[in-house]
Amino acid sequence: MISSKTARLIILTALTMAGFNASATGLTKVFFSGYFTAYVPTPSLDEATFFHSDGPGIKFKDGRYFAGSLITRQRENLDPAFSLRDYPLYLFGLKGFEHLDAANAARFQRSHEELKESLADPVFDSRQIPGATVYTACSTRCEAIVVQDAQDEHLLHITSRGFNPGDITTLLEDGSDAAE
Repeated sequence: MISSKTARLIILTALTMAGFNASATGLTKVFFSGYFTAYVPTPSLDEATFFHSDGPGIKFKDGRYFAGSLITRQRENLDPAFSLRDYPLYLFGLKGFEHLDAANAARFQRSHEELKESLADPVFDSRQIPGATVYTACSTRCEAIVVQDAQDEHLLHITSRGFNPGDITTLLEDGSDAAE
């Protein structure tokens, strides 16, 4: 007769071996902050490289990458009264600079011109997702800024290659197959 200790050991060993042979399914959650996450299909992480520059990033085995960092008033040296919700509107040239003081107007104008040049005249777009708006500037790569409806403490800045605006939106919402 097998003792209960031996039976537990056999069961634990079988479960462990089954776990080593199981294929990965589902979604892996990537945290950029307490407010911002992305959902990456776990199978797409096979042979992926994780890196950190200003925030977490993933380079997939096919060369595509997706990385995020946070934008705050302090980091951007903006006045505490500046509405971060307007940040992507100014950066992407979707809102005029006449409401800004001269220094910020000049700074956002320069940043907008640099963005246009570095992305070779990108397509600017915005999309609603539950609880947020995703602003994108895309050409061969995409820059995106995510603004949440519920908070104005910080924004999520995403840079990617090999992802289109729909893919970025999908990763922010639920992962689906955007990274596979």
